[in-house]
Amino acid sequence: MKTQCAYLGVEDRAKLRERLLVEGKTRDLEQEWARYKYSVLEHSQTIYNDIRSLLKDKSKTPFVEFYGYVDQALRIPPDAGTAINAYQHVAGYFKTFWDTNQKMEFGILLEEFRAQKRTSEEIKAYLEKEALRHNVVYLLDSYFFTI
Repeated sequence: MKTQCAYLGVEDRAKLRERLLVEGKTRDLEQEWARYKYSVLEHSQTIYNDIRSLLKDKSKTPFVEFYGYVDQALRIPPDAGTAINAYQHVAGYFKTFWDTNQKMEFGILLEEFRAQKRTSEEIKAYLEKEALRHNVVYLLDSYFFTI
């Protein structure tokens, strides 16, 4: 089952962001990164790496910089390469569950996406179905399926 955060709408995410900017702690920042990381990766590998570098220093809670990077990434339209990279990372959570046929099926979906015969919404819906089926809470708690 998804947690409350995964279901937050735009306004509620904005309220959470405002609260964290004022009173957020390191743990809160790590939780926000967990929620946003695959969405950021879908849009920009470079910004994904920039955020990872930013968060290495555990003595700071750079929420302003973090959200700046997130906003910047989400404004970049994903290209097929960055999107597929993110989808493959998410699919990695299922590698112990999927048999050879399921892995091949997902590979075909990605090729169809690359050929513009499938949309990102279709790929994400497939991955969300698998996350629900296998109860992968980490993914279900993320914003990946909702933004």
